[in-house]
Amino acid sequence: MTGGALAFSGDQVIDDVVINLPGQATENGGNLVSSGGTTTFGAGAVVNLDVTGSALRLTGSFVSLGTINVGGSVVNAGSIVIATGGTFTDTDFVNNGSFTLRAGGAANLTGSLTGTGTISLEDGAAITLGAVGAQQTVALVDGKLTLTNTAGFAATIDDFDDATDVIDLANVHWDAGDTVTLLAGNVLEITQLEDGTTIRLQLDPGGSYGGVPYQLIDDRAGGTAIVVTCFCRGTRIAAPGGERPVETLAAGDPVLTAAGEIRPIKWIGRQTVVSAFADPLYCYPIRIAAGALAEGVPVRDLLVSPEHALLIDGILVQASALVHGAAITRVERPQQRFTYFHIELDDHALVLADGAPAETFVDNVTRRRFDNYTEYEALFGGSEPRMPELELPRVKSARQLPRAVREQLAARAEALGLMSEAAA
Repeated sequence: MTGGALAFSGDQVIDDVVINLPGQATENGGNLVSSGGTTTFGAGAVVNLDVTGSALRLTGSFVSLGTINVGGSVVNAGSIVIATGGTFTDTDFVNNGSFTLRAGGAANLTGSLTGTGTISLEDGAAITLGAVGAQQTVALVDGKLTLTNTAGFAATIDDFDDATDVIDLANVHWDAGDTVTLLAGNVLEITQLEDGTTIRLQLDPGGSYGGVPYQLIDDRAGGTAIVVTCFCRGTRIAAPGGERPVETLAAGDPVLTAAGEIRPIKWIGRQTVVSAFADPLYCYPIRIAAGALAEGVPVRDLLVSPEHALLIDGILVQASALVHGAAITRVERPQQRFTYFHIELDDHALVLADGAPAETFVDNVTRRRFDNYTEYEALFGGSEPRMPELELPRVKSARQLPRAVREQLAARAEALGLMSEAAA
């Protein structure tokens, strides 16, 4: 195709085919059009857009589970969704529409990205961007944004307010003394201790970020990650249909236990903590880095309350007893207000929280301190028999932690490239 168009109409699936669209230096360039529906490129589809000297324009709605390779400049004036298994590569992308990346999809846009459109990350998707124009918006609906050129990144970032969102500054060396501050106008400023250099990222000016507790951590790859230290949203609990955020669960919903059983939730207690009046030692969340307990456990950073126990080598270990180095830390600046969710089954059991076996609620602490205790009282009354605890040893302090477990944690921290205390 030279300066022409390839058009699809209606809802259709294109699969097991290679499409080559060459373009030459023409006045109008070429066009790839989807009208009257959505064109889906299946997993077996390969689309090569080799454009020289002019832009190729995409209009309409496209979903891709296959491969889209661009050599040259592409102007997106429609909707592009890169779904699980799909890949999209371009070094000169003008996005005037919407570009959505979902988990399991891959997009390499490390060249020039300009235009007036929106890049959205969903379902835990991750994208790497280089220089991005000031009229572009990147929406972290649920995902990880890696920046390789912070000096050239001028886009607005939206929805950066959840524990599942991460901004990784790949070219900024992490230092424990670096700081992150939200300035007037929703500008996020990172100040480097070493030389006082500042990096500024523009968040949505109309968004509400005043109470969001941003924190800088080592990204374990030579850079700096900005994370949101929030417990109440984003922790994923294993369920028969897949992981579910804890805040979306309700009484009666089925969850998977660590033993693989399907069990209904009896009740979920909610406990709001106001940071200004809380004892950090007993109330501030513990952050357990992905892979800090074992290979792939947890599967992502996990935040739990200090007294919440996880199963390690047949022992229930309270999270506060695990704190060491940079792999397992106490959140220093949590939100001004945050909520812990306590999942209760018919008995004391283990569920999978972000892939880590964690205990369910056991009534060795009173439910009366929960925000919704009256709800429990109305459902079950106030005098139910005491729930027996799991017949497992329980570690409540670091000094009780067995040497073998300390050595295991130290080895995991070393494997992750994080500092850890020496095993005693």
